[in-house]
Amino acid sequence: MAFLIRSRKIDLILLARDLDESPDPSMSKIVLRDLITSSKYYKEEDSKELLEVITAERLETEQQQKLEQEQLSIEKLRLELELSRNVN
Repeated sequence: MAFLIRSRKIDLILLARDLDESPDPSMSKIVLRDLITSSKYYKEEDSKELLEVITAERLETEQQQKLEQEQLSIEKLRLELELSRNVN
């Protein structure tokens, strides 16, 4: 169960929802852990694997957003450079 406390709060909220619970974003990680472990659908190994998937998906989404932001920054610089060349 220690894997639950080491996880991010948002991941615990998503895990609780996947276990058909109704977590509140204001809940602490301890309360979320208790909510998850008291779920009738909770099985430690299954929950651990599901949490790994949830975490991996979040990290992938964050990585994709970072990449998109970098691409936007590059495009902005490219346009600024083009504009400065046209002005001169």
